Amino acid sequence: MSQVSDPKPRQPGASSRQVPLKERLAERIRQKGPMTAFTFMEWALYDPAGGYYMREHDVFGRAGDFYTAPDVHPVYGKTIAAWAAQRARQYGWPDVRIVEFGAGTGRLAEQIFAAWPEVGVGSVRYSIVEISPAWRKHQARRLENYGTAVDWPEKMPRLDRGIVIAHELLDAMPAHLLRRGPEGLEEAWVDLGPDGRWLRKYGPASPEGRRAFEEWRPRVPPECGFEVAPGATAWIRRVFKQLREGLVLIVDYGDDEDRLYGPHRPHGTLRAFFQHRCLDRWWDEPGERDITADVNFTVLRRVAQAVGGEVVFEGSLGEFLWDAGIARELSDCPADQPFDPRARRNRAIKQLLLPGGLGEAFRVLEIRKGVDAEC
Repeated sequence: MSQVSDPKPRQPGASSRQVPLKERLAERIRQKGPMTAFTFMEWALYDPAGGYYMREHDVFGRAGDFYTAPDVHPVYGKTIAAWAAQRARQYGWPDVRIVEFGAGTGRLAEQIFAAWPEVGVGSVRYSIVEISPAWRKHQARRLENYGTAVDWPEKMPRLDRGIVIAHELLDAMPAHLLRRGPEGLEEAWVDLGPDGRWLRKYGPASPEGRRAFEEWRPRVPPECGFEVAPGATAWIRRVFKQLREGLVLIVDYGDDEDRLYGPHRPHGTLRAFFQHRCLDRWWDEPGERDITADVNFTVLRRVAQAVGGEVVFEGSLGEFLWDAGIARELSDCPADQPFDPRARRNRAIKQLLLPGGLGEAFRVLEIRKGVDAEC
């Protein structure tokens, strides 16, 4: 649930910036008819004047709509830093360059910087590709102590050697919601009912939805909803084109498509989050709620391999953190001192590892390119 790196949001004029997003969306539907879930997500999440990710407001943590793994405890970022340093030693890198897409509040970057003197190798430089001006300002304030070690390029830079991180990025990319109906490929559309309320309905797939389906070709039973996010596969291709040697780390909601879609999800995985509640009616209150769709890791893996990537690890976040050595951060603490920093860290580690927590909710895909597999 993070910001897409480079969508093409519409640039509203001065007058449209004063009109609430819901009113502008409703007027657009009245003039041009229903819009696909893909187009609705573009507006609701990335409209420059009113999109959910483009405004300054609480999104993450207790005051926001959802938690991410870096919100749990700094031990998370420390473990990611330790993993990056271990890979650098393995591949013989004297230092590390990290590029993160859609870094949110910048908390993960801050945690990696803070842990690097203890666990790192050489120096670390950090680039954040972020489309939201509001979040760029937030990140700059959080990371101001690290000076020139962090920068904000407009797009993915050419990376001769380094690590690319996409932490809850791809689930927020606009997606077509499709299904195979009795008369062919159908798509979910957002419309206004006679009473003026938002509604979702299914109709023939749009040309864009059909093209996306032809590219992905997911194997999903008839009458079962599934999402196709063309921006996700385009992102993979762009990243691997710019990366000469290194790793791509993807952490996100999702699974392989045979487990992700089926009769248990007749309307796919598209949903909204608001004040830590998961809502099926993702089409309500555009701009006020996060909208997300689980990531199809089958397609990501296939596309990454087609452009020269090799899967190093795929599994749950808990498994990844365990392999990266997070258990070494556990420490003895008296049971009668629950507010001791050691006790807080131990609880955070358990939340990140045990079934039912974030470690089970997220999936990790680690892909390498151009490095010696024997290292």
